[in-house]
Order: sequence, then structure tokens, then C-alpha cells
Amino acid sequence: MRKLHSKAIKGQGNQSKANQSKANQGKVNQSKANQGKANQSKANQSLIKREPRSDDEGSITPLIVLYFIVIMSSIFFIANVASMYIARRELITMAEAALSKAAQELDESRYYYSLPSIVSAGYSQERTIPINCNDASTTFSREIAAMSFQAEIEISKFECDGENLSASLSESSRLPFELPIFNTREFTNHVRVSVRSIYL
Repeated sequence: MRKLHSKAIKGQGNQSKANQSKANQGKVNQSKANQGKANQSKANQSLIKREPRSDDEGSITPLIVLYFIVIMSSIFFIANVASMYIARRELITMAEAALSKAAQELDESRYYYSLPSIVSAGYSQERTIPINCNDASTTFSREIAAMSFQAEIEISKFECDGENLSASLSESSRLPFELPIFNTREFTNHVRVSVRSIYL
């Protein structure tokens, strides 16, 4: 009886161990299944993050087009303004050179047979040289015509009082970038320059 009882106890112990091992194996399998599901969810989430959205691309395209239009408009505007400024400086330079040449037309009768006039300018006194206005006007027109090889320069006004020369000029030039929207294809510069012939 004792042997049978001990065998029964051993059989129960072995069965409990088998059940416990099965339970542990089940827990291990369940943990592996849960880990696999977690890894699968992470992979799916990374794929979702990497996949580009069509609505994002559609919203960026108008912004890129807007930036492109703004940048190109700025380039056109700066280029046109720079061209107008350079053309104005060139016109002033040509007018000053032509007036300086015209101021060398001496009125010989006044120069040799009369005393030079004295004109006060600030705290100093300047002696002016008499200018022949007819010859000065002819020389000025000839010099402007020789210089205006790129654009037509118009002499709006020429003044001479025998000692001072002044002239108003205008020049029309084409814009480097035309603006058909505003119907603007050229611009006109107006300048006024004056010189005085004095003894050095």
C-alpha cells in the first residue's frame, strides 16, 4: 500500500510539472506572438510615415509657383531700374562733355576789347570768359549728334547769356525687360546741365 501511495504521489507530481511546463510554454508562445504583433505594427507605422501624401504635394506646388513669380518679377524690376539709372548717368555725362566743348567758343571781340566781368560766388570772386552764343549752340548740337549713336537725344532747350551755358535734354530708351501687362516698353530721361566759363 505504501508503494502504491508513493507512486501515486510521484505520478501527481510529474503531472503537475507537465502542466506547469505547458503553461510556461504557452506564456512564451503568447509573448512571442505579442512581440511579433508589436514589430508588425511598428513596421506598418514606419511605412505609413515614409509614404508621401498626395495632398501635401498638391499644397506645395502653388507655393513654389508663387515664389518663382515673385523672384522673377523682382529680377525684372531691378534690371529695369538699373538700366534707367545707367542711361540717365550716361546722358548727364554726354551733356556735360558737350557743354564743356561749347563753352570753349570764345567771343573774341569781348575778350580782346573789353575787361572780363567779375561775378561774386560765395566768398570768392570769379572772372568769367565771354562766350560766343551762336558758335556755342552750333558746337553743342554737333557734339550731341555725334554722341547719340545708340539712342536719339533731343535738345529741349539751350540757353546762353554770354557767360553761362545751360541745356535741357531728353532721351528715350527701351527697357531690357518689357512689361506688356502695363504696356511699358520704353522710358524717357530728362536732364538739365549747366556750365560756366571762368579764368583759371
